Amino acid sequence: MKLGELYDRLIKVGQERYDDLVDDGLSPYAVASYHFCGALKEELESHVGSTTGWLSEDWKNLWDGIPDSKLHRHPEYDMGAWAIGAFINSRQAWSTPGFAEAYANSCK
Repeated sequence: MKLGELYDRLIKVGQERYDDLVDDGLSPYAVASYHFCGALKEELESHVGSTTGWLSEDWKNLWDGIPDSKLHRHPEYDMGAWAIGAFINSRQAWSTPGFAEAYANSCK
């Protein structure tokens, strides 16, 4: 599967998850990126294997590898596209050395 095809699949999974959350009564304004982590991680790993050991650079390469022609071309899946960006950027941040410590210290 090419990266563009994977992106298309992830968008649909993200949108389906969003629709399920709203259908189950969650306010659209309460939907946060962590609501998508399980579904997107599961779909991604079904194609690329485990991402457990991925470093920040791996997540950046994934995002940078998505063809520009694929980004923001799915108006019917806007929340799915948002979810992918939030998921990948969050994973990239948390896998950056020192981020967890900086985050913990900023919350004191």
